[in-house]
Amino acid sequence: PHPPLESFHAWARRTGLGTRGGEATLYAGCMVEHLYPQIARDAVELLKALGVSLQVVEEECCGHPHQVMGERLRGEVLAARNLERVEKGKPLIFLCA
Repeated sequence: PHPPLESFHAWARRTGLGTRGGEATLYAGCMVEHLYPQIARDAVELLKALGVSLQVVEEECCGHPHQVMGERLRGEVLAARNLERVEKGKPLIFLCA
């Protein structure tokens, strides 16, 4: 498929979904962000319909691709940087593998 014209985070900013507040935090992941943003938009709409308010993580790569390629330390560094952006004690929803 052709890449979408708008990434998930561009859509989230345009629609007012912020990086602060909300009852839960959404981490889209690289594949969802750039190739399948509709998955994240659908998740946002579903959670909204269930009454769950969200914030999104301004994320980097989760680090998994580096770990499976044997770059364990690089993967751990990326994962740690993302965790620093997550509010502790708040539910975290991952759409990334």
